[in-house]
Amino acid sequence: MKLSYDYSQKIHQLKNEIALHGLKLTDEIAIERGNKVDVPDVDYRPILRWHFSGQYPPDKDLELTNIGNLLIEMEEMNSII
Repeated sequence: MKLSYDYSQKIHQLKNEIALHGLKLTDEIAIERGNKVDVPDVDYRPILRWHFSGQYPPDKDLELTNIGNLLIEMEEMNSII
């Protein structure tokens, strides 16, 4: 089974933040994820929010990546049918 997740608003928001702050796709970012989706045979936890380097909340379970990988994941999940 394939999964699609609507990240349209989040993609727009991240691209605006990239432009506003002059960020690069290689810059580090921390992803905060939600609970696993309730779809059989799918192991996916959706992206809830992100935090830029130096702004990581200490009490959260975060996944470190870079901005480019975050955009790729959201764009791929947005396009799966």
